[in-house]
Amino acid sequence: MIPTEWKLIAGGIGVFAFLALAWFAYLSIEAKGEAKVTAILQPQLNQARTDLAAVKAANASNLKTIATMQLDAAESDALLANYANQITDLNQQADDAGAAIRKLQTDDQTVDAYLRTAIPDSLRGVLNDAAEPRDSHADAGSPAAAAR
Repeated sequence: MIPTEWKLIAGGIGVFAFLALAWFAYLSIEAKGEAKVTAILQPQLNQARTDLAAVKAANASNLKTIATMQLDAAESDALLANYANQITDLNQQADDAGAAIRKLQTDDQTVDAYLRTAIPDSLRGVLNDAAEPRDSHADAGSPAAAAR
């Protein structure tokens, strides 16, 4: 008869073998499941990487466009500031000229008489047309703009 110790050892080896086989079966099933998941998700992962690269490229392009637009805006602002200064200077010159003419009109009777003479109608029409503001954007489709 086989001693009890040997039976216990044989039983332990059997249990160990069973657990080892179960563990290897688990690992095999897990590896197959992982392979299936990888096979399913890999195309999505590749598409996500492609999309990310496209978004990064678009972002870089957008950043360049924004930088160019900021430079253009700064140049436009400088031009507008320059035009505003020129307009201010022209307004001041017009005010000074008007004040000088008014002073001459009160100080010199010949200037006053000259300024009181009637302007011929044909010249008045030309002066009135020249005095009209011309905003090409506001009335581009109007008949008055077409007549100009």
